[in-house]
Amino acid sequence: MKVKALQNLRQKLKKNEPIYGLWVTLESASITEMAVALGLDWVVIDAEHGHLDWKDINSHISAALRSDTVVLVRIAERSTILSKRALDIGADGIEKRKEKKRGRKKLKKLFEIVVIHQKGVVELVGKDPLPGGSV
Repeated sequence: MKVKALQNLRQKLKKNEPIYGLWVTLESASITEMAVALGLDWVVIDAEHGHLDWKDINSHISAALRSDTVVLVRIAERSTILSKRALDIGADGIEKRKEKKRGRKKLKKLFEIVVIHQKGVVELVGKDPLPGGSV
């Protein structure tokens, strides 16, 4: 876990500064290497919708290991085992989507960046960093 990179991301969110990142669904770790070279704040490795296996996820995490880019993994399902596996191979956190009721019958997905620390402490880093939220 890159503490300095997470602190920088939190500070930007706290100050309402824009943060820039990339969703990765392709196998090639060169995508993450380019994101790091461009100085992006975060990368989410999408293991839910893509066809990435743990070897691919590990390659992406390794590509950003010595950088200031926060690497989050979006796992296929809510699972403590999958979350721990992602963190064990070096992810900085887990991305999840949470459904909440808005109004009477309307459901809207809220983007949340969640960091699960090694001792199991869950911390919400930010909500809706995208303009207009994500639906």
